[in-house]
Amino acid sequence: MDMVTCCPLIWINTQLRIENYSILLLLIIIYIIIIIIIIIIIIIIIIIIIIIIIIIIIIIIIIIIKIIIIINIFVVIFTTTIIIITIVIIFIIIIIIIIIVVIFTTTITQIIIFIISIIKGRVLTLDSK
Repeated sequence: MDMVTCCPLIWINTQLRIENYSILLLLIIIYIIIIIIIIIIIIIIIIIIIIIIIIIIIIIIIIIIKIIIIINIFVVIFTTTIIIITIVIIFIIIIIIIIIVVIFTTTITQIIIFIISIIKGRVLTLDSK
């Protein structure tokens, strides 16, 4: 083959290789860009999931704190009620004891007056003079 017919073929072949490498390089760049975009999307999704989990945990903590506050309010109300009921029961017991003592002393006084009246021969009461 002579130089005239050979050179265009070499040139065409070289040109095709260069174009193939260019296309290959372009494809590699496109793949790298796609991979970077996918990685960025995955990172954004992970960050969103972490933020959602943190928000859910904060909401759960707030709910638990509110429940504890409500339970404390009920405990305070319950203990106050128990204290009031205990005071009322103690007051009622004291009143009953006072009534029993008054009735007992009045009865003993009546019995003593009755015994004295039997001894003296006439019936006396607390009202009689």
